[in-house]
Amino acid sequence: MSTPSYTLGLFDGEAGIDWWNTEFEGDPFDGSLDAGTTSAYAEGWWDKKWGIEGGIKLSDTSSEQFQDQQRISLDLKRRLFSPTDNTYIAAGVGLESIEFESGGSSTGVRLLLEGQVGLVGIISLYGQSTWLPVLGDANDFSDLSGTELETGIKFEPLPFITLKAGYRRFKLDYDFGGSAAESSSSGFIIGTGIHW
Repeated sequence: MSTPSYTLGLFDGEAGIDWWNTEFEGDPFDGSLDAGTTSAYAEGWWDKKWGIEGGIKLSDTSSEQFQDQQRISLDLKRRLFSPTDNTYIAAGVGLESIEFESGGSSTGVRLLLEGQVGLVGIISLYGQSTWLPVLGDANDFSDLSGTELETGIKFEPLPFITLKAGYRRFKLDYDFGGSAAESSSSGFIIGTGIHW
């Protein structure tokens, strides 16, 4: 495993973009809908202990009322275990705002657990699990809650450059018209970023 390297003193960070090849499924419709989603994120860590991360996910779908159009999140994280810069386990809390195609929006607290394992030099595995226990009502949607899971591999072909490939699934549970329903977006992602 690699040892920590501090480019800007005790501050480390990463920023990047990715493309999510999404397959969307939602009640009460049958079948699925293919939709591409662009994401951007930025995070910073202080002394390998405290971190802050912000992200935005924009949907290219415009015809499905259950598909979120825009999701914005902001998290505060704390590393619980971090033997090196590339290997750690962290937990965090934050806020997420979801804007739906139907025009409504919902905001709530999110809890997360994430980790990364450095393998051989420039390759590492990563994963993040997020839980949104309670979201605000939005138009005809009530009792909203959600989960998201992302896992994949990171590759650093050049100094300060990161490439990643993985899988992401976002699931939303809600009450719609007096009945329990759910929607999910899942698919493979590819992305690139810079780190320091």
